[in-house]
Amino acid sequence: MRTLTLILLGIFSSFALDALPVQMFPPGHPVIRDLRFIQREQGISFVSLTPPFSSYEVRLILERVREQSLSGPGRAAYSRILRALDPKPRFSAGFFSADAHGQIGLQGRFRSNTDVAWTRGSGGTNSSWKESFIPALLKLEVNFYFADVIALNAEPGVTADPAFSGAEDASFAHNIPLGIDYVDANSPFRAFGALGGPWWNVQIGRDRASFGPGVTGNLTLSDNPDFYDFLRISLFPENFKYSFFIAQFPLSDGEHQGHSLFSQDVPDHTLHESVNRYMFLHRTDFRLFGRVSLNLTEAVMIGEDGLSLRYLNPFMIYHSFYSWNDYPRWRTDDSPGKSTLTGSMLAAEIEWAVGPSISVHGQWMMNEAAFPNELAEPGGPSPNAMGWLAGIEYARALKDWGLIAYFEGVYTDPYLYILSSPFASFISMRRLSQSVKPEYGPADAYANEQLRYQWIGYGEGRDAMVFAAGASLFQRNLGFSGEISFARLGEHTILWDWRQDQRAFEEKTPTGTPINRLIIAFEGYWQIFDFLKLTGYTAQTLLWNGDHVPGRFLTGFEMSLSAVFRY
Repeated sequence: MRTLTLILLGIFSSFALDALPVQMFPPGHPVIRDLRFIQREQGISFVSLTPPFSSYEVRLILERVREQSLSGPGRAAYSRILRALDPKPRFSAGFFSADAHGQIGLQGRFRSNTDVAWTRGSGGTNSSWKESFIPALLKLEVNFYFADVIALNAEPGVTADPAFSGAEDASFAHNIPLGIDYVDANSPFRAFGALGGPWWNVQIGRDRASFGPGVTGNLTLSDNPDFYDFLRISLFPENFKYSFFIAQFPLSDGEHQGHSLFSQDVPDHTLHESVNRYMFLHRTDFRLFGRVSLNLTEAVMIGEDGLSLRYLNPFMIYHSFYSWNDYPRWRTDDSPGKSTLTGSMLAAEIEWAVGPSISVHGQWMMNEAAFPNELAEPGGPSPNAMGWLAGIEYARALKDWGLIAYFEGVYTDPYLYILSSPFASFISMRRLSQSVKPEYGPADAYANEQLRYQWIGYGEGRDAMVFAAGASLFQRNLGFSGEISFARLGEHTILWDWRQDQRAFEEKTPTGTPINRLIIAFEGYWQIFDFLKLTGYTAQTLLWNGDHVPGRFLTGFEMSLSAVFRY
């Protein structure tokens, strides 16, 4: 034991003890916003906009920034990033240091019409609940640093369960659990270990993630799920990045909760739930001339299997394994080769810094395409499943303020993210609190086993057309933002209803009687002191064909106010 201790001391003492510790900055962190503003203002594209970013990757991004040519708001953002990279731990001894912060968050919300879903902080299967929208009542952030190589992070706390804080039938809501029954037992949402260096990073644990430059979301991997349990390996020499991502996604059909992912009956012996469900993803990014970034992403979802060695191969194309032939069928019917437990995804992406202050970006992804030789398959062709996202972003200084404005459009096919079984589909699931009261959740005898499904990709999921424009103004202590979005949402939801027939192949977005939704929203924050932040939010929603009922018009007003104390 003494020998091992001496070896470890030798290893860690070889690193500079005054080096900055490894940190991870997730999607939505102020550092990501400031980086985005600086890159856009200088006309530089990101090699790979795939947070969480390690502190080493942030420093590499800053190395290409010409600080002397930044505007006043740009220099202020640059300084904020440098301060964030130097956390100054409260305790330090040799190569070990530690830090802790306590937080208290209070929020109250109101809406005028309970028939109009919360635009933020909805419970159930709606995707808009996030801790950034609904702060934890109590939280303790704990960080342990070992030299400049290893970091351990945990953020346990008391968080209201979405089924309570985002009750679907409530006009008023808040984030104060009224008893142990209303506390989200999934806490902490962030808890992981990270290892890193100047050109590499490994992160394992629970955190949020988002891959791509999309403002309203990303098609392949977004921060739409409340959290991911994952292992990620990143290699990021200048102008190149390789990412390998493994996430575990337990899945249950919800059959005993009074609802189901399945639109048709399945035999009793059929698989209904599985913990052995993994997504393997690899992504390669290149940047050319400092302005154009190109990406290729491939992922595979494997149900009823563990960490298979073959999917860890960084040079293999997942599709080349023909893995759908290697697993038992989820159900057997008259469609040979279908109803498998595996599914794949392919995506391409571009980001182009057209010039100083302006950039454009685009994404394309698919998880199913019927080629000419497949159009004559028995029973009909498989439905195509593709998505497109395109946007433009503008950043500039307005005296002491930084401005970021954007426009983005998204189109998703009716069967995007859905494959021939729920366990092959790109769906995330987690359980809500074990004892949710019926008045705050589904009024059935199994409310204590309520499940929450979310898309791993774009928040609106499949069968959607979305157009959004917005802008944000910010400086050190103040920030304001506004957005107007219009969406046409078809009748397909997270419900699994994949079919192999000509009718499914011919379906176009939006299907059925689409909901037409217009949202106008504003938000502002004021960092009164270093330890106190106030945030206000308001939104007006208009719905045509509400609940997919032709001619049903609904309107609703929503507002919220939150205060976060952090020390």
